[in-house]
Amino acid sequence: MRDLSEVDLPTLGDGRLVARPYRPDDATAVADMSADSEAARWIPLPTPYTPTDAETWIADADRRWREDLWATFIVCDAATGEAIGSNGVRVHAERQSGELGYLTKPSARRTGVASGGVRLLVAWCFDVLELGRLQIRADVRNAPSRAVIERCGFGFEGVLRAYDLIRGDRPDDALYSLLPNDPRPW
Repeated sequence: MRDLSEVDLPTLGDGRLVARPYRPDDATAVADMSADSEAARWIPLPTPYTPTDAETWIADADRRWREDLWATFIVCDAATGEAIGSNGVRVHAERQSGELGYLTKPSARRTGVASGGVRLLVAWCFDVLELGRLQIRADVRNAPSRAVIERCGFGFEGVLRAYDLIRGDRPDDALYSLLPNDPRPW
């Protein structure tokens, strides 16, 4: 794996989607996406999620990458520039691996935005960061999210029992992984 201390977060794109580092003017879009009750059901977000929460998240993005190796991106429609998702990867340098996560605006769900954003991150993580493993977790009850993960070629590894703590609930998480030489179904 390459030395990540000097790697700047890039803008990633595939012609349909662009994943880029956050800018201060993304706060309204981030707040709207993160305030969605369906998202809050599965992700440990502050509830209610306020514009101030979004501003704080965005302001801390560069530090998260530089100090914690947690890269976060806003996902936009390439044609219109509209923010329609958010994704990121937490790199574990000592294991040369990363854990991905994503969130999609309600009106953009079931349109390929989540899987498209994951694919952009997968390519960057393997081809540029030279990671040796990626993983994604999803609540076992979150069938739409698990379908996205499987469409992106991640293989199911097992269930992490009572893994997360989300507003007092301890759900089981399904664990999926992808290695650099695994087939990429896209």
